[in-house]
Parts: sequence; structure tokens; C-alpha cells
Amino acid sequence: MNNKWIFQNGIALDQTFTSFPYAFREMYNIVRKELERGKLLVDITKRMKIVSPLKTIHGDLKTYSYTAAMDLAKGYGLLTPDGTLNSKEFKRKIS
Repeated sequence: MNNKWIFQNGIALDQTFTSFPYAFREMYNIVRKELERGKLLVDITKRMKIVSPLKTIHGDLKTYSYTAAMDLAKGYGLLTPDGTLNSKEFKRKIS
């Protein structure tokens, strides 16, 4: 069974991570850098997704769009109330 989380940004090769928080952090950092360059959020995120190793009830791999990943990250406590990364969560051992 594949136990890797895959981040697909639509431009470069897929990147694999051991857990959702690390895949999300990569997505978050790319979006932040592109926004600083003046690109629109919609243009940056329309091809981005995170693919989970978990399957849906239909047997397909579960995928998270940028919006769904943001919601999941808020639920995990990976974001502070102002929308920035919660660095304390990444200093803890995440399994």
C-alpha cells in the first residue's frame, strides 16, 4: 500500500511526503511565494492538489484541492487564526 502524500502543483514533478502537514506546508509556501510575485490566487491554485494515500469508498485515492487542504489544515491546527503557518505544530513530531 502506498503510504505517501503526493503534492501536485501542476508545473513541476510530483513531490512525495510522509504526512499531510508536510505536503500542505510545501503547498502553502509555493502559494505564498507566488502571491509575493504578484500572481492571482486563482491562477496559482487551480492546478494544485494533494493526493492522500487513503482511498474513498469507491476505491479512488482521495484528493484535496487548495481550498479543501486549507480547511483540513485548520482542523489539524496547522494554521494560526490569522492564516499563517503554526510553526509549533511543525516542531512537534508528526506521525
